[in-house]
Amino acid sequence: MHDSSGAVLWTANRETGIYKLPGGGVEPGESDEDDLRRELLEECGVHLSVIGGPLVEVSDVRRDREGPGCFHATTICYPARQRDGERHEPRRLHDYEHANDLVAVWERARVALQRMVVADERHRTPPWHAREMLTAMWLIANRVVK
Repeated sequence: MHDSSGAVLWTANRETGIYKLPGGGVEPGESDEDDLRRELLEECGVHLSVIGGPLVEVSDVRRDREGPGCFHATTICYPARQRDGERHEPRRLHDYEHANDLVAVWERARVALQRMVVADERHRTPPWHAREMLTAMWLIANRVVK
């Protein structure tokens, strides 16, 4: 989700440079659209009214830390607007984001990407961070956001 100035809604820890687009796993029986509405409400306190078709899909596969298998995760980025059409500060975070000191912030994708690159160079990032970096790069390269 982004506003007219190009700022994107992220969950972020600005001190460490870790940025995450709001979202999460689809629950059984839940559509992608329902998942996006639920996740943005849980993570950022934002109600959505308009959701467009998927813009980009970024996947990664890596070894499972706790077993012999592998872990496959996919980020699908959708354009969305808040219900009232106004940008307002998010009101709360869900447990995972709170536990990892992530707060909902509006930040330009280029600024977020610069901070993500620095954090990644310091090797202080979670495994999903590279997927978020690739998504941000795609959004910038395709002029979806600034």
